Amino acid sequence: MYPVPDEDLELLEAYLDDALSDQELSALRGRLAVEPTLMAALRQLRDERSQRQAFFQSIDPTPAEVDDLVYDIRVAAQRKRWWQDHRKLTRWASAVAACLVMGIAGAFVLHAWDKSPLHPSNPDGPMATGTPSNLVSPARFAVEVTDDSGKVMAVQHFDDQNEANDFLRDLKQMQTRHRQTTNGMTIMDNDF
Repeated sequence: MYPVPDEDLELLEAYLDDALSDQELSALRGRLAVEPTLMAALRQLRDERSQRQAFFQSIDPTPAEVDDLVYDIRVAAQRKRWWQDHRKLTRWASAVAACLVMGIAGAFVLHAWDKSPLHPSNPDGPMATGTPSNLVSPARFAVEVTDDSGKVMAVQHFDDQNEANDFLRDLKQMQTRHRQTTNGMTIMDNDF
């Protein structure tokens, strides 16, 4: 505790901060010369100020320490592993799942394409066998399209018996033309 009133302490603080006018400064110097308690309070304030400055300077980091701290923070921020970020992990898992689904779907499509009558597995193509009289439902007729070995390649459904017969006739004509074209090319190849 200081032995001087608070107003005098504020005046001394302003003196140490060089915040007094010339008139206030000369009045304070006159008082300091005649009042020993005011002079003791000024010394005590100076000592406390210098101790505070020394303390704050001791805890203030040096530029090198600041640079080290910034570097450590950057390294720690970048060190976060990718699997710790749930969004990245979710995106990665979704991409893998999508690739698997697309691969499986593609395999099914290719497998079905090999079995399709549009993509025959033998050079003669599919053979139309069966009769259009196979009743599928009360008003539906089915024509089975098979290959030479009798394997069913496709089934075409019709609502009318006549449509089924027309389809069967057209399919047989197409297969006959296909065989003739294939045989004609084979003969021409042998002539050379």
